[in-house]
Amino acid sequence: NYSDLLAHLIQKTADASKLQLSQIAQIFPHNVNKVSWGKTAKKLNISSKQLYMNNISKYAHCFGADAFINYASAVSENLLQIGDYYLLISVGLGAYFSAALFQYSGEVEKINA
Repeated sequence: NYSDLLAHLIQKTADASKLQLSQIAQIFPHNVNKVSWGKTAKKLNISSKQLYMNNISKYAHCFGADAFINYASAVSENLLQIGDYYLLISVGLGAYFSAALFQYSGEVEKINA
């Protein structure tokens, strides 16, 4: 059910914000593994390029910090443009699923991750 629940949460978050999934420039996940996220992307019919997975092999899973580390890396790599929507999503112990949708303002200091 893992990929199904992730896909449902991502879709529900986009729907609640009146956005299409294609309008979300980047999804910053927790760094569990590429296979799980690939399945989730397939269920959502989105490009795997929307999922920031560059840090999975670099940092592995850093618990609650993954999405923030991935966001900081993407900002450093200039992957977000002003006005882009991005989603931070994670799954925690006890199967707690969480998502937060933001719009990039460009007013954030670049962080070296």
